[in-house]
Amino acid sequence: FFIYGEKIIESGVVHDLMVDKNFRHSGGGLRLIQHGIKSNDFTILSGSVGKLSQAYKRMCPIQIKSYWYKKIIFPRSIFLKRKISNLDKYRKMADDSGFKILCNDEGHDFIKTHSFEKYNLNEQTKNFFYWRFLEKGAPKTFIISDFKNNNSVMFVFAKKGLIPYVRIFDVHKEQDTVILDILKLIEKIAASTGITVVLYTVLNYNLVKHLGYKKYDPMPSSYIYLKNRKKIDQGIISMPGYCSDLGFDSKSLN
Repeated sequence: FFIYGEKIIESGVVHDLMVDKNFRHSGGGLRLIQHGIKSNDFTILSGSVGKLSQAYKRMCPIQIKSYWYKKIIFPRSIFLKRKISNLDKYRKMADDSGFKILCNDEGHDFIKTHSFEKYNLNEQTKNFFYWRFLEKGAPKTFIISDFKNNNSVMFVFAKKGLIPYVRIFDVHKEQDTVILDILKLIEKIAASTGITVVLYTVLNYNLVKHLGYKKYDPMPSSYIYLKNRKKIDQGIISMPGYCSDLGFDSKSLN
């Protein structure tokens, strides 16, 4: 879904496009995209670069601001997958910094924090949140927030090849300074587990330019397709990061 003013609008999402290598110059991929997006009144097209991004841009009137950055950090230990389940250790680190940490393994308490409640939790969003975070097999996801739930950051541990990393993908903020402190805490947690790379792939909020992160080049772009463009004022559209990053789920560590 995405947010139109104060209204929640359900949408489809296109990600992980795959075309057999024997048919990659036949136009089949473009036809699949066109069929997919036009099957819904609204469709989210996740971060893309190069020719795919150019194709999305021609078909879609709305580009959602997205910020993709990465940072190399110094690990404090050797990475072992079992370390990401050490929630008691993370809780102490968060508590010492004046924050709390939650994992979706803990069930419904997880979706009582972050930005979830501001989306009214109607039947449609309840079903989405359950499927996205609470259903068996959902990627292990963490939230660090202040104790009033006014500022929070969502992240996962993941691995590409032999390289483990942390990916920050959604920010709910009222105060920039609090979010910056949370980001520093996430880096500290990552380093303690042996992580060497932190990715910041967030929609709408660019908050890492003073923390030593380097911008992706080229920067991926995200779009929203509208079947009827006249019905939407494009200037009041926003979208949570967890609605556009589904293609990354296979990389997350559980």
